[in-house]
Amino acid sequence: MRVAMKIQYPGVADSIESDIENVKLLLDYTNLIPKGLFLDRAIKGSFCKNLFARGAANLPIVAKEELSRECDYELEAGNQIRFRNLISDREGFFVPSVVKELSSKKVLSTELVSGTSFILFDVFLMFTFCITIDKVALLDQETRNYVGKKLLELTLMELFIFRFMQAISSFICILFLFFQEKQRKFTHVLASVQTDPNWGNYLYDEESRVINLIDFGAARDYPKTFVDDYLRMVIACANCDRDGIIQMSRRLGFLTGEETEIMLDAHVQAGFVVGLPFSKAGGYDFRANNITHSISNLGATMLKHRLTPPPDEAYSLHRKLSGAFLACIKLGAIVPCREMLLEVYERYKFEDTEQLASSSTF
Repeated sequence: MRVAMKIQYPGVADSIESDIENVKLLLDYTNLIPKGLFLDRAIKGSFCKNLFARGAANLPIVAKEELSRECDYELEAGNQIRFRNLISDREGFFVPSVVKELSSKKVLSTELVSGTSFILFDVFLMFTFCITIDKVALLDQETRNYVGKKLLELTLMELFIFRFMQAISSFICILFLFFQEKQRKFTHVLASVQTDPNWGNYLYDEESRVINLIDFGAARDYPKTFVDDYLRMVIACANCDRDGIIQMSRRLGFLTGEETEIMLDAHVQAGFVVGLPFSKAGGYDFRANNITHSISNLGATMLKHRLTPPPDEAYSLHRKLSGAFLACIKLGAIVPCREMLLEVYERYKFEDTEQLASSSTF
């Protein structure tokens, strides 16, 4: 068997804490961080080993935790084995096996897979090696529709069925966008943070029509109660249900209940934008949309008026969902989004019987 080996550069894991602190000092000195990012509040907290044991944590601490996990290749191997088992009976996806005898805390060896990489983005060379070449977008429309649908299917499966999601570190996204768009207004950069996942984790094999999944260092679980309410919120967004969005946003911790109307309007409008692909039956055409532009404009308002940081779970989750949309946009895919969400909703088992008014007619 041919294998792929990932070998950690010496000293990477030991430098995470100091590197993030140094970047935080740089951003403080240049006064580029908007108040709504809550960076100071996050940095002052202690380095926490359990994401779910905290109340309202924030991005840099979450980033330290994510980056530390990504440097533990034994943990990544366990994540990959778990995901391989979860996805084994799902058509169109493949997770390579882990070669345990050739793996350790700093070396990960897996079965080698082939395919067309969406984006190649080396986590340890993150500013010097980034190729945004989407070869799948050069294929025929039927193939692009198929791949777009499978990526959205995977995202819905990970969140609402497995409650275990492949992700990429929050802090990497911020740093990459900061250096990539340093000439632009920083609020715009931060508003775009959650739209650039690592699509190098998905390798499409054109011959077998299988998407190979790799890199599980930042994979994480989501609590059942959180996923229950998040599904309710997605449905409210799909149905343009303002009251439902606000209700679930407060329960999930996105809102405090003390926000101004300006903030509430921006938050709800962002929900409507995200819910747009799920709003109507039939294929949603990602070739004609302005989702990322709309979210960027609303994001600047929310950063200015936000009273509380998002819940920890939101950082990786929103990157994944928005990333699925971004991939569909890049592919120019036409995807039956509402039908896919409806299928998930009809099979979903909530811990309680509470339903939003809008969900009863979904």
